Amino acid sequence: MIARMVTVTIVLFATAAPLVEAWVSTEGYPAGLLPASSLVDTTATEETEILVDDSTVYQTVLGIGSSLEPTTCYNLSQLTDAQRNAVLVKLFDPIDGIGMTLARVCIGTPDFTGDDFYTYRDTPEATFTIDRDRRYILPMLREALAVNPDLRFYASPWSPSGWMTSTGDLIGGRLLPEHYSAYARYFVAFVQAYADAGIPSHAVTVQNEPGGDRCRASDTKG
Repeated sequence: MIARMVTVTIVLFATAAPLVEAWVSTEGYPAGLLPASSLVDTTATEETEILVDDSTVYQTVLGIGSSLEPTTCYNLSQLTDAQRNAVLVKLFDPIDGIGMTLARVCIGTPDFTGDDFYTYRDTPEATFTIDRDRRYILPMLREALAVNPDLRFYASPWSPSGWMTSTGDLIGGRLLPEHYSAYARYFVAFVQAYADAGIPSHAVTVQNEPGGDRCRASDTKG
């Protein structure tokens, strides 16, 4: 890579000092976004130079992407083949689209789903299965991967199976220590099953939104 200094000139045509609007929020968003006192930019001039030195590197970015959750996959599955391909190309194609290279997938049901909440092993006696994902989730993931073979999937659960938790449910509570090994095997089974279905996992996380409720679908669960 050839290092070079790039000069970008921005000409401001404002006749008066520009007004900068400020908004304030806080952790937890108890009051949403609130307007703050506006600021007047007294440093602005008629001509501003921004220097970009691409020889200086601070950190790398693995990729940019979005989430392919069940509702997204379901909506994609309702399109015609031509419509769906057009959407996927715009999202993931590196030449004819924006070229997203990351996609989050769900390990079991998330908090926003068109199905009942489920895990891949809802009871201790049940056999692990990803069959519910075969209807429209896995087909959509495979189509996205066909558009961009460099697409990386990382997977995240919203909750362990209810029988593993202190509440016996997907809502609230904590993973019980006696089920740590069972939950670890649950992750291994997921990675293997998805790989067998043509979806390799680049990475997994142990929990979505670890600082909050494990599954926020309690407001809509009947």
